[in-house]
Amino acid sequence: MQRESNWRNWTTLIVTLLCFLFMSPTLRYVTFVFNEQPPVEADYSTKEEFEEKTKAYEDKRAALQRKSIKLGLDLIGGVDVLLQIDEDQARTRLLEKMKDDLLYRMRNDVNPISAVVDLTPDKRELSVSLREPRDARRASVILNRYVEGGTLSEFDQAGFERTGKTEIALAEPMLRRELSDAIANAEKTIRNRVDEFGVTQPSVSLQPETFSIRVQVPGEKDPEYVISQIIKPAQLAFYMLYEDPDGMSNESLADQLYEKVETEDRFGKTVEVFRLREGSQLPQGCIGMEGVDTDTGPGGQVTSVDRMYIVKRQVAMDGSNLRNAGVRTNPASLDSPIYVSFEFNAEGARALRKLTKENQGKRMAVALDKKIYSAPVIEEVIPDGAGIIRGSFSYDEANDLALVLKAGALPADLKPVEKRAVGATLGATSIRESVRALGIASACITVFMILYYGTAGLISIVALVLNMLLIVACLDLFNATLTLSGIGGMILTIGMAVDANVLIYERMREELARGRELRAAIRAGFRRAFSVIFDSNLTTLLAAFVLLQFGEGTVKGFALTMVFGLIANLFTGLTVTYAICSLWFRWRGKLSLGFLRFFQNTKWDFIGMRYVSWSASGLAILISLSVLLFRGPQYAVDFEGGVLTEVRLNNVASSDDRSNEIRDALRAVGVSGEQSRVQKISREGFSDYLLRIPLLTPEGQTEGDVSYTEERVTNDGLRGVFGQEGVTVLSTSSVGTEVGQTFREIAILVIIGASICILAYLWFRFELVFGIAAVIALVHDITIVTGLITILNLQISLDVVSALLILLGFSVNDTIVIFDRIRENSHMMFGKPFKQICNDAMNVSLSRTVITSGTVLVVMTIMYFFGGRSLQPFALVMIIGGVVGTYSSDFIAAPFVFWWNQRQHGRLVEQLGRKPATPKAVEEEMGIETAPATASASTSTSSQAPRRRGRR
Repeated sequence: MQRESNWRNWTTLIVTLLCFLFMSPTLRYVTFVFNEQPPVEADYSTKEEFEEKTKAYEDKRAALQRKSIKLGLDLIGGVDVLLQIDEDQARTRLLEKMKDDLLYRMRNDVNPISAVVDLTPDKRELSVSLREPRDARRASVILNRYVEGGTLSEFDQAGFERTGKTEIALAEPMLRRELSDAIANAEKTIRNRVDEFGVTQPSVSLQPETFSIRVQVPGEKDPEYVISQIIKPAQLAFYMLYEDPDGMSNESLADQLYEKVETEDRFGKTVEVFRLREGSQLPQGCIGMEGVDTDTGPGGQVTSVDRMYIVKRQVAMDGSNLRNAGVRTNPASLDSPIYVSFEFNAEGARALRKLTKENQGKRMAVALDKKIYSAPVIEEVIPDGAGIIRGSFSYDEANDLALVLKAGALPADLKPVEKRAVGATLGATSIRESVRALGIASACITVFMILYYGTAGLISIVALVLNMLLIVACLDLFNATLTLSGIGGMILTIGMAVDANVLIYERMREELARGRELRAAIRAGFRRAFSVIFDSNLTTLLAAFVLLQFGEGTVKGFALTMVFGLIANLFTGLTVTYAICSLWFRWRGKLSLGFLRFFQNTKWDFIGMRYVSWSASGLAILISLSVLLFRGPQYAVDFEGGVLTEVRLNNVASSDDRSNEIRDALRAVGVSGEQSRVQKISREGFSDYLLRIPLLTPEGQTEGDVSYTEERVTNDGLRGVFGQEGVTVLSTSSVGTEVGQTFREIAILVIIGASICILAYLWFRFELVFGIAAVIALVHDITIVTGLITILNLQISLDVVSALLILLGFSVNDTIVIFDRIRENSHMMFGKPFKQICNDAMNVSLSRTVITSGTVLVVMTIMYFFGGRSLQPFALVMIIGGVVGTYSSDFIAAPFVFWWNQRQHGRLVEQLGRKPATPKAVEEEMGIETAPATASASTSTSSQAPRRRGRR
């Protein structure tokens, strides 16, 4: 044992040190948030002293935060916006471009073709109508070139040549490609604009599947301000650089005129900006413009630096007519193997030809939103609007410049389809509530494990602490964001981490009961528990990986934490716990596994109760389906679209319930009582309410509008009743109808995908019937749990879907433990009926099932009561699902495997490697009647099933 434990000891030590190294900045930040309260003005004699202390507090908090793990907006407050390209507008603009190109080609044909090309009334296709039908064949040749090039879709050529008229649409792959390019171009512009906010840890993430960009700005309060700043049209312009009469370079002149100074941005944070030196004066007709340049450091390392340029005030040319830009390579060129190509339309080509002709040999700056990204020399006249920009570019630098050029020519506008805002006060409350729940859950698990397993239980707690450290360290290492739902994932991981230790310790107890010495029992316990721990954690991991496909902030944060937590479970359970147990045994010569026993030597006939349990489950499923069919599930804003707002009434006592007044205010702006939902939040000392409102439709429009709804509800409705200063918006979350529908479709696909993954894995690890039984149990659990939460009026949100998906993994976890025992018993219980094998597997696993499920239920109950409002829906679903999932493992999944074996006449037993039983045992197991044995009948065992004469 000593030799095989050494590598575990060293691995545990190294991993522990690395965890502390990675998470030490985060520990300092969390300690600061908990122990240091922000200054209160009443505590200071002067306003100046209060402002000085507040600035010092915020500066220290921001400095610690920058070095720590990124925290989600639900923990620190801020704005979360999802921007999406307007596909209809993109299609319209591309069709307009194709119309111009078609007309140009037809009019410049060898024999010009007279035609009318325009958009159809729905603006989804081009309408082509020839003035002379005899030109139809030549026009078809032109149209077919576009079809073959993948720009336009197929059209009715025979009908066109007969009538001279046709309608033709854009090729869908081309539209997808254009949209992908457009959203990639927009990301760079938006990232630059977000950086201008000067906040700590802003986030801009591209979601190419939906042509969307998610923007998160910590510290901001107004989503509309953020949207107005980041989706304004990108201004691409070209400026001529000033030429010094004395021959001084533009960069050197700018360095003489400008200096970098420290100042405060609008958040009060210290930033560096360029300022004209005192006494300096710009050349007449010129302005200073900030830009980027490259600097070659020691060892030839190239870095990007900020600098100033002096340019002519007058814009030489704008970028509105730019058609395309891209990166090109020329391996034959030693000086500039990588360059950027660009192309203007006809109008832009004329302007560029004039500009390059008048300024040949001079430098021209390329500026986006008045920031210069390149300043090349005009080497020659560009006659046709197509040119190149050469320089000592790396591929990434050339690609960045191409994106800058294209950003001024986006094919469509971005529209906000989802908005969320969380106040800093609510974020701080969320941190305190969730960490408090985490602490209480940890304390409860610690007490139980020590009482039940003694010294071994204490060792499991040490491993559990390392588990938490590993999760936080992984979040920091992979630059992931810790959200409120992520803390929920950590709380759930505590409950699931206990399972691995329970399996190991119960196995060790079994080995000791068989008479093995403690050293051998420790080794055998870990070895025999390995496969079931690996299988159960891996199936839950599959569900978490599928959950990651959502891409949505809260769900992704939860799934990411679960992935890290499950991987940490495998490491701590199979490596850390083994290492510490071995060290303890070598040091003390003993290891206490506790004296308490739950459900010891039970003999419950689970298989015999299968018809009763199946009938009860069938009735529960029937009731659930009836509720879902006739009443329907209640979808939250995430799936249905609408606005979810948390407000605080400032001049109202916390004991007063003003729900009816809020409903009256909503009715006044057109929101009926049946459509809205008002819920009072229990929060000591405050009068807080949660409002769920469907999207309101502005006059003259056909679809609901997020901004219009927020404006009407908050300003016209609530503040009209409680006054402008009487209402504070703590958080707001809004989702457009289209996004809600998309989330609903993804949720269904994710649940189906997770079930298929679990089925495939169990088929691979066990037999097909085990996978089918597990999926039947999962469908049973999902149906009943969904029906119950509908009866309880719990809305189905993304967090609820997260709970349902984790329930899939949690439920199959228990099922796998039982299946593993059935497989093991099939080898060890020679000559025993399969019914006895199944019942023994469930009875032996009963203690582990109760402990594991009980700890998870306790943890989820703590999360429900102490984790804050945001975690309550998730916790409630897990509590209900935990009970239903535990029930289905023993009363649905395993009995189904037994029934399947009956239907297959015992072949499953043979496939599991079980030795043949006696004929009588087989008869009893399969419910088959045979003729009485004669004196000459053989009494030897046989692997063949007896001839069937009937069923009991």
